[in-house]
Amino acid sequence: MLAVEVGKASHVGRIRRANEDALFVGSRLFVVADGMGGHAAGAIASRTALEVLAGLDRAPVTCD
Repeated sequence: MLAVEVGKASHVGRIRRANEDALFVGSRLFVVADGMGGHAAGAIASRTALEVLAGLDRAPVTCD
């Protein structure tokens, strides 16, 4: 059996006031979505990408 220890962290950086990054650590998938700091709705874009990809971690695994 393979065991992996993971952690997650993000930092706002030196210029921005808010962190727009989104992170997901699942049982089969790790996702980091950069918030595109300075662009309109960067936080929404990173969160939306993360939500879509996180759904893949919860989806059943099939072998066709």
